Amino acid sequence: MESLAELATDAGVNPEETTWMVFLWKLGAGKTASTPPGECSREEFTTGMAAEGIKTLSGIKKQVPSCDVGFLLQEEFTSFYKFFFRFNLEGTHKTLEVN
Repeated sequence: MESLAELATDAGVNPEETTWMVFLWKLGAGKTASTPPGECSREEFTTGMAAEGIKTLSGIKKQVPSCDVGFLLQEEFTSFYKFFFRFNLEGTHKTLEVN
């Protein structure tokens, strides 16, 4: 997670912004069952970057602002919501804290 936060900062994005989470979801972060919550495997990252046609940090900078949750279709939003929930779990917890 620290590396993803550093990447977001390098791209000029607050890693806690929803657009960053939508970007990670579009890359396919956490799709593999073996990937722990809050992490993105190298394979997921490289495959997602290639699928989105992004090769550089400047490409990430251009892509992230267009990752607004308001533009997701209903099916996409449901998938994003599940990703977001799982991504924010800690350890083996099955629920999120209220705050």
